[in-house]
Amino acid sequence: MALKNIIDLTDGVILRYICTSNDSRIDINIFIGIVCRLTIFTILIIFKDIKQYSIGELIVWFIVWLVQHIYILCIEKNYIILGESKVLRREIEYKIMDSLQLLIGIIFLSLNLNSYIEILILVLFSIYFLLNFYIIIFKIKIKEGYTENFQKQGGVYQFYIGFLFGAVWQYLKYQNTLSDILIITMIGQFILVVFSFIIFCRHKSKFLWSNDLAKGILGIFYGIKVGIFSIFYGFIVGCLLIIWYIWEFCLKKYYIVKKKKRQETEEI
Repeated sequence: MALKNIIDLTDGVILRYICTSNDSRIDINIFIGIVCRLTIFTILIIFKDIKQYSIGELIVWFIVWLVQHIYILCIEKNYIILGESKVLRREIEYKIMDSLQLLIGIIFLSLNLNSYIEILILVLFSIYFLLNFYIIIFKIKIKEGYTENFQKQGGVYQFYIGFLFGAVWQYLKYQNTLSDILIITMIGQFILVVFSFIIFCRHKSKFLWSNDLAKGILGIFYGIKVGIFSIFYGFIVGCLLIIWYIWEFCLKKYYIVKKKKRQETEEI
């Protein structure tokens, strides 16, 4: 098993022990990574409500999730929508995304070491980060003799189903513990979901259901990740809605009256 033909230890295990085609290995690998992240997130949410997190912890969570969302919505967009999979490029981009998340965790833990468990996690994160860095450099130097690129159509339907599931799960999680901020967030999230549904229905003829199991499952979990994180998007939309309301029904009227008085004064 040549090192240049695998992404990491997980991919090596998939290649050696699981009967799967080469064009499904990277999808399965990324899927396993997403499941691990979702599992950790779910455990943390169960044992610690979002209102118990400090500002620093919320910022770290936001940045970590934002990194993966940029990866899903911007970098993996061509694969999700068009089905184009440039294998080597996708592997390098995946490891860069993974390394950025690890680096954020390393920096935060380095500044907030309070127990032996946190020290252990910091050591593990650091080792994994260095391994990722080595793999990225190694992959960048590969010029030829690598796994061939492939094309897999469809997957947007699965992605949107996952998105709706993640968004609804977040809503059900916090509907009984609403504060003023959460109410604004839920309103924004509702607008976001409705808007996305309208866009999906208008362009559904361009989208396809993926018959490939690996890509279909990956699409669902990509959607779940985006759907869960939509609570942050909802907060941004809700804040913009409040700003628009204040301007449209309060400040705008005041500004128009003040401007009119100024013009009348100048005419006199």
